[in-house]
This record gives sequence, C-alpha cells and structure tokens, in this order.
Amino acid sequence: MGNPTLLGVDVIWVATLLSAIATFAVLTAIYAATTVKDPMARRVKALNDRREQLKAGIVASTNKRKKLTNKNQAADRVRGSCPVSRCCRTTRSRRRRSA
Repeated sequence: MGNPTLLGVDVIWVATLLSAIATFAVLTAIYAATTVKDPMARRVKALNDRREQLKAGIVASTNKRKKLTNKNQAADRVRGSCPVSRCCRTTRSRRRRSA
C-alpha cells in the first residue's frame, strides 16, 4: 500500500515540502538577524573621536555653529533696520514703565 492521499495529492510529500519551506524561512531569519549592522556604531565612533579631540584641545569650529551665528546676526540686522519693530519696542517699554 502507498502513502495516504488527500484529493489525489500525497500527504507525506506535502508535509515534507512544507517542512522544507519552514526550515528555509527559519534559516533566512537567523541569517538576517545575525548579519544586521548596527546603524549607531558609526555615529558612536564619530562622537568618541570628537570627544577625544575636545579633550586634547583640538577644537575645530563646526558649520552648524557658524550657520546659527550668521542667522542670528541677520535677524539682528533686520530687527535693527525695521522702524516698526523699533516702534513696538518703545511702546512695550512704555507699557512696562507705566505698569
């Protein structure tokens, strides 16, 4: 006698095929989990290098700080040249004095 069949399909063969697919899926999941790179490793290394530079006294100015300084200076220039803002500042200061 042969293997049991269901709707003309060999049940043992289907079970073997499904177990092979499950094994492949598990192996793929293990491979993906063990070979993933840590995205923060490069950032941590860069931060540690920067920290060592600061400890050693090698201070290089960062571009972010320059940009912020330039933006603040530009805003100060706009505030100083705007007659409306000057008027509002004097009105506010008068209100504070009177209160």
